Amino acid sequence: MPVLPLAGRLRPARLAAFVVAAACLAACGAEPEPAPPPAAGGVAAEGAARPPAGPQTVLDVVAATPDLSTLAELIERADLGAVLRDTSQTITLFAPSDAAFAALPAGALDALRADPAATRALLLSHVVPTRLPAADVFAEIAFETPGGTDLTVDADDAGVTASGPGGAGRVTTADLDAANGVVHVVDAVLARPSAV
Repeated sequence: MPVLPLAGRLRPARLAAFVVAAACLAACGAEPEPAPPPAAGGVAAEGAARPPAGPQTVLDVVAATPDLSTLAELIERADLGAVLRDTSQTITLFAPSDAAFAALPAGALDALRADPAATRALLLSHVVPTRLPAADVFAEIAFETPGGTDLTVDADDAGVTASGPGGAGRVTTADLDAANGVVHVVDAVLARPSAV
């Protein structure tokens, strides 16, 4: 019996499988085609995979939280957006609410708005350089903040408290998760720079 070429020895079903496998192997090095754009109204075209939404950063969480509008304004004035958007590090931000800033002594908020360096120091004193979910606080923990001050976090039956050189605040909304950390809303401003 003569030796047949390779294709001649494969049955039609096996030949088809061989061709498909060869095509798949050849395509492995090829760049994937981009997904079709979403149809009008943000709905993906039928059968098309919707691209995943990008993860929110600490900055995005602050911007999206209605009770943090004063903080968002001060972050912009202090040019801290890049720090809170940086995904190469993880942080926890104890974010004073609008009511916390409103409770500052008369003229203090205006002084902060006029002094970006003082605002930057104050806001960095509300940051700890690690991801700290509320459930991980079961005893007093002390941190040195990027603002150069100490911040202590503690928990009791009533919840989590953060204390800085300017006072203590209760966490009123915990665990606003972000790609680069976590945000806890607090009911007090925890630091007082020299301008305040």
